[in-house]
Amino acid sequence: MRIVSILFSVVFAFYLIGCKNEKPETAQNGQVEKDSILISADIISDSLQTNWNTMIKSDDQKFENIKRLLQEISYTSGYNHLLHDSLVKACDQVKNTRYTQETMDAQAIDNYDALTDKYIARVMALAGSTPELPQHPLAEELISEINEANTNTLIKLRVNYGRWVMINNSFVKAYQKELTAAGPPYSEMKEKIEFMRSSNVQ
Repeated sequence: MRIVSILFSVVFAFYLIGCKNEKPETAQNGQVEKDSILISADIISDSLQTNWNTMIKSDDQKFENIKRLLQEISYTSGYNHLLHDSLVKACDQVKNTRYTQETMDAQAIDNYDALTDKYIARVMALAGSTPELPQHPLAEELISEINEANTNTLIKLRVNYGRWVMINNSFVKAYQKELTAAGPPYSEMKEKIEFMRSSNVQ
């Protein structure tokens, strides 16, 4: 039921945007009522934030899995202690370079992705050079989850968020006047930066 409701809301939001774009400035018939606009604004804002939170939660979990993998490596013998210790120290440092909804731009996204990819490559190199690690089944599971989170899952979540950004931006452009007149929180709705501007989202 929730999926049906969200899909209906997306279609309705695009319908409102279409009506706004097609309506002559002097036309009075078919004017969209204020309540309908505000309901759509609520749905778009909530869906946008939910998708952002899901994406960030997945990224956080990826780094938690990295920490757990490094811990698993520390239970073995014969691993590279210097590399291991440097990776443990760098984990939070890498994650803390992540952009926010307000600070992200194409360069910030690409920089974060490049830094993350380089860091994960070093973690995987350590894992691959640790002789006893194959004897730890959890390590193999963590490696799989980390790689999946940094590739397919990352792209899917960014695309989902990006779709809501496009809906949000079109809606804000079409109904800026009405949203401003409605006051907070509607007047605070603004266009968001799209992941599609980053070279790492195809």
